[in-house]
Amino acid sequence: MEQDSQHWSFDKRINLSHIFTTAAMLISLFVWGNKIDQRVTTLEAQTAANKEVVNRLDARLDRIEDKLDRIIEAAAVKHQH
Repeated sequence: MEQDSQHWSFDKRINLSHIFTTAAMLISLFVWGNKIDQRVTTLEAQTAANKEVVNRLDARLDRIEDKLDRIIEAAAVKHQH
């Protein structure tokens, strides 16, 4: 009898509290996953909008650089004469 008390044994019955806890964890995981998905979708949309802004600013910067180059060239020509 002493030998039996030293071995592990598992109860094959499932408690209702374990079922509720597991269900609550699964529901929480599902809700968390949906919120993460919404955040990623929002960030993707913001990234696309930011890319458009950056592209417009890049185009404006190119035009400013062109104008500056023309001003510098005109000043260099005036300075030579």
